[in-house]
Amino acid sequence: MAPSSKSQLEAKAKADALKAKGNQKYKALEHDEAIKLYKAAAALQPTEPVYLSNLSAAQLEAGHYADAFDSCNKGLALIATTDASGAVLRAKLVIRRAKLALFLHADDPTYLDQAKAACEELENGEFQKAALRRARIAQGTEELANFRIASLPRYRQRIRRVLEHYGVGHDDAESIFRRQRDSNDKDGKPHPYEKQFHMGVPRDGKPFDFSAIFVGIGDARHLFVSLADIGVDLKNLGDRDPAQLVKAHFCLIDIHPTALARDLVMLMALDELSKIPSSVRSDDPRAKDLFLMLHYVYWGTTMPPAANAILEEQLNTLYDSVKQAAEKGEALECDWLYVDAKTAESMIPKLKFWIEKGKTAITFQGMLPSKIDSDPGIPNGHMTTTGIPAEITDLMAKKRLDDLDAIASVRKRMLEDPVERASHTKKAQERGLSLEDYIDQLTQITPEELARMENAPNSFVEREAFDTLKVMVPPAHAKEPEELEKVFKVIRAGRSIPRKETLAAAHQAISKRWIPNYTIRDEIWMNISDIESCHCPFQGVQRMLPDYLGYKCPPKFHDCIYHFSAVFFELVADGMARLRARKSGGLKLEVMCADGYEVMDGIRMRTLSRDKTFPVLFDRIHASNVPDYIGGYLASFTSAIPLLKAHPSAYFTSCSLLNSNAWEGKFMVEFAKGLDSALWTYAAVTLAEAPAAYGAQLCCAPSYAGCYHTFRRLETPPSRLSRPHMLMFLYTVFIKTVLPVRYKRYHDAMSIREAQNVHAFFRVLETLKRLGYPTHLLAEVVESILENRVTNGFAPHEATPIPLAVRYNPACAVCTTPFLAEFEVAAAIWEPRLFPICSTTLPPLDSIVRYAVRMQLEMGLMNQRIPPTHFILALGFALPKDLDGGILDPRKRLVGTRNCETSLQIVSTFDFDPDKGVATFLLARSRAESFIKLGYELTIINTVFWRAHGWKVKCSEMEVVGDVDRWDKDVALRQPKHRGLSPKEEQDFTAEMMGGGGFPFGGMGGLGGMGGFPGMGGFPDMTGMPGMNGPPGSDDLNNMMQMLNSMMGGMPGMGRGSG
Repeated sequence: MAPSSKSQLEAKAKADALKAKGNQKYKALEHDEAIKLYKAAAALQPTEPVYLSNLSAAQLEAGHYADAFDSCNKGLALIATTDASGAVLRAKLVIRRAKLALFLHADDPTYLDQAKAACEELENGEFQKAALRRARIAQGTEELANFRIASLPRYRQRIRRVLEHYGVGHDDAESIFRRQRDSNDKDGKPHPYEKQFHMGVPRDGKPFDFSAIFVGIGDARHLFVSLADIGVDLKNLGDRDPAQLVKAHFCLIDIHPTALARDLVMLMALDELSKIPSSVRSDDPRAKDLFLMLHYVYWGTTMPPAANAILEEQLNTLYDSVKQAAEKGEALECDWLYVDAKTAESMIPKLKFWIEKGKTAITFQGMLPSKIDSDPGIPNGHMTTTGIPAEITDLMAKKRLDDLDAIASVRKRMLEDPVERASHTKKAQERGLSLEDYIDQLTQITPEELARMENAPNSFVEREAFDTLKVMVPPAHAKEPEELEKVFKVIRAGRSIPRKETLAAAHQAISKRWIPNYTIRDEIWMNISDIESCHCPFQGVQRMLPDYLGYKCPPKFHDCIYHFSAVFFELVADGMARLRARKSGGLKLEVMCADGYEVMDGIRMRTLSRDKTFPVLFDRIHASNVPDYIGGYLASFTSAIPLLKAHPSAYFTSCSLLNSNAWEGKFMVEFAKGLDSALWTYAAVTLAEAPAAYGAQLCCAPSYAGCYHTFRRLETPPSRLSRPHMLMFLYTVFIKTVLPVRYKRYHDAMSIREAQNVHAFFRVLETLKRLGYPTHLLAEVVESILENRVTNGFAPHEATPIPLAVRYNPACAVCTTPFLAEFEVAAAIWEPRLFPICSTTLPPLDSIVRYAVRMQLEMGLMNQRIPPTHFILALGFALPKDLDGGILDPRKRLVGTRNCETSLQIVSTFDFDPDKGVATFLLARSRAESFIKLGYELTIINTVFWRAHGWKVKCSEMEVVGDVDRWDKDVALRQPKHRGLSPKEEQDFTAEMMGGGGFPFGGMGGLGGMGGFPGMGGFPDMTGMPGMNGPPGSDDLNNMMQMLNSMMGGMPGMGRGSG
């Protein structure tokens, strides 16, 4: 054998050995290692295309598309077109090169010619050529694609208008410049992340450009404390460097224009107060008037005429400004405020109602007691050396001892009761604490702390008077009539509490003279919410003065609550003044009336009409009491986390809306156990998998879902999901999104469900693309769903969290047919923003049509018996009344076969106008024509029970009202011919919905009102409904709906809490 031949054989043997090792690494999904081995093999055999083919495959899987494209070209150059032996390899490389060219062209238009040539070389490349044509059409129209996505509904619809009070919330006020702390943090010990997340003005003269979003701003408690906090920080900084750049941009978002209008009234008054020098505010008459108005409007349910006079002045000024801006179609703007035109317009009816009808339409019902029929319980007595009656001192001391005894009793029960001990032991272990240390944290309190809780910020006498009269005692400069001032003066002195007769007379005078605080209600809520006995301004004032604001409670101060209120609002005004005084114009408040997560998507996609100088990345995002209504952590991770700045001090924080102690059923038991269950319920991952799947890193101790949890953004996850785990994760998200779990009872119906429609799945794909996952893998997932060829061992509806690494379910076929009519439309809309999709079923954008149909939903008692939860459209031939009977069960016929044996199509993205009864949605024209030809029917389905909620309408009654770029709600449609339910069907349906007779709420006690939080009504007290043997009467139904409304809340995205 010649030496050259021998060396060539040795080189080939080495190359084959390297290729074999590379194949092992490739199969083990270690693509970077495989690339090194394939490169070495190709270097040894530069004329053999097979090594370059393997190299290109590994580079493709690793996401190195440009390198893989070059390797394909080099490999193809070594294969002659006439070489029959290389035909199979050549065909493989041609297809791979075309795929790579499409993905490269999607990100870099300069690849157009190469992509076109690669696609033209395919023998059967219609799908790739179509994808390239769509990409060429979409080139330069990214802005249009973003607007198209932003215009679509984000949530599954709620058919009935469910109202919600904007002020409900119970979290303590915290500065946004610090870490949000939940109730389990209040042990007096610094949290390890406290220092990391504290952001203050730098002392070295460096710029401080801070931006934050408040989602669900509510009564703005967190904003006000934040303004006070930065004011204190700037005061401590002094005039060290007046030229230092200091900016604070706050984006205030709420779904309720009433909340924003009330907050703007407060902010306008604070702005005026901030312009009065702090040295003269205590004596300035105008400052006193503003303090009085702020005190009663923010904390109180009633107010004296002097406070109302200033309020009316502020309302008229704001109304004129808002109306003028709305009439011009312009934003309401000044040096520190920006209110977009749409938001300004939404506030007009609220402000107009307050001005014209507030004093007369709102009554004292639920605010003042009907009469005073007993003594407060504290008799007049002799004075001690401290100036407090001896009886009061004795009662206060006894109360402290009683409280300490109660705490001791709680501790004993926690330690000795087996059930409670087991529960607290688990929670202690989750926090890395011993049981004793954990209980100490929950119950540790000293007699001094109890005394401070009782005496600051209110005197004992003033609080007892409030509990009787339900009004806050005004300061002397409020100029009340002499008979009332005598009573108030005695209470302000803290010496005694007037007797029943005196208080009864004062009550009568207040009822005739004082005015209800009409800003806590509007034209819709004026006769709905009940705030009697659940509004305690004393606790609210105390919680708005955290220690870091530097104010110390005077131990012997008596005229307390107004004094504390004035101190707080003066700190807020100082913060506004000190920020505005910076040469950089350091304060801007941007106000928007919208769903917070739609706004965040709009900021990310640049679809909002915002000033170009406004920030698009933020140091803080604070979502108060909203995640359950907008899709939970899935929405937070895909919409909020991407808006955070890259520095480690930036964070997103949110708390859950629903109260876990009210949940029932297996799902809710699991959900209430901890954050892992909450993440699994919403986002299909465990806590350990969130960084890899969403780029979100938890930065606090995990607790139950009702607590605030803080996450920061990871630019690059510490590790990525493997390909099998990523596929399992995405298919789980898909099934959870399109097919929410069915509930058997009303208790379960009040639990967590998927609020978002199918577009949530594409937001997850966008998140994975941002994290650097190979887009061809993401595209393959979409294509497999579109072509009904999903095979995976995912677990969509288990209640218990299952880590991806141990989800060893057998692989099975998954029928995606019922969701394709909607999914193909969504894929076509998202394709320009995400990646090329090569599928037989993807319709061109110009073939997608907006349809509308009139739906009749007036179904008598049935319409009232179904909770106001989320709904979908169902289209099909001879639709059954029960869609869950095996057709949509993910553990029955949906999983395990390619054919669901049904004509059913589910559409979760639609808009419904309950006033006109018109549903509007998108379909590919060819699909719609097929539905009409086949005689399909259309109805609205409740996702709680998967039962028809409306009359069935023939698809032939659908009317075209626009294309994919139009969302025309104001359409005039012909009257449809409904096929209603027969009396027998209606009777069966009602019996099924009610669980066969007895109503499941029997004996359930309501949630008690929550006291002590500023500007809010709390949950109304609700008593349990007795069990019923038959269908409930109208009174029972009204009671049931009140309870459902209180426990479930309103439209998706409504923030109950406070920003």
